[in-house]
Amino acid sequence: MFHLFIATPEKIRFTGNVHFLIAPGSEGYFEVLTDHADLIASLTIGKVIIQDENYQKWLFAISGGVIEVVKNRVTLLADTAELASEIDAKRSQQVLKNLRDYCDSIEAIPLDIKKAIQRAKNRLHVHEEFTSPR
Repeated sequence: MFHLFIATPEKIRFTGNVHFLIAPGSEGYFEVLTDHADLIASLTIGKVIIQDENYQKWLFAISGGVIEVVKNRVTLLADTAELASEIDAKRSQQVLKNLRDYCDSIEAIPLDIKKAIQRAKNRLHVHEEFTSPR
């Protein structure tokens, strides 16, 4: 196992020992296991999956950030990190609808709007994965 710390600018989202972590790197998803090589990597919009010391699975929707792995200590600093169980799916669906309606009214879609659409889709995907029967 290794120690994991997940935080956003607003609060600490997780701290504890875990068996593994899967994160969305800028070049694709990657997994961190015990005794992983040291690294620093940027993160993108996606989901973070962890399994804690009690074998409980945790699922977060993140909107980017950075991760550092050093000698079985992992620090993940995310722009935002929402636990799947805390995601308001109805709100995310409404945000996505509003963004799509806005995009229908303009010719060129600004990058910040494209990113907002990605974030809303990611939140919905993570929420659906969490609530779907296993």
